[in-house]
Amino acid sequence: MHEAAHAVVAWRVGGPGGSLSIEDAIKQGSRPLDGCTVCDWKSLHNTLDDITVCRQGIAIAFAGAAMDATSTGESVEAALRRLPTDARAMHDATIQLRMWVESISQAEVDAVTSRGQQLATSIVNEEMSRIERLAQVLLARGTMDETSLGEWFSDDSL
Repeated sequence: MHEAAHAVVAWRVGGPGGSLSIEDAIKQGSRPLDGCTVCDWKSLHNTLDDITVCRQGIAIAFAGAAMDATSTGESVEAALRRLPTDARAMHDATIQLRMWVESISQAEVDAVTSRGQQLATSIVNEEMSRIERLAQVLLARGTMDETSLGEWFSDDSL
């Protein structure tokens, strides 16, 4: 459900289409959370304000940790320690925020990060049944490209 959570949060915040894959994890006998979600949230630059775009990028990156913490009962901090790729993606979003908004203070970066984490957690909680449905489809298929994800979200929203 980890990768599905990234995709559902990206869809809810209006992120561009992307792809999901757990094929490598399945082949190696790993956990499905060892998959990959691709969403080019940075492409929203110049379509929304920079702080909003980075908050959405943080939410997308944080979604897997929020999902794991919700489903296992562990703390979000513990989940992030176990998920270096997600932690790196969140850090990359804060770096991008500093590049796009040069005068931003550390306190403002921390506030945007917190709001992104809260957004992801809220969406994960609201969309749990959709995340579970998408996870089942992903387990069956192993991978979903931008087109198949878009079609799945369109069909699931009916």
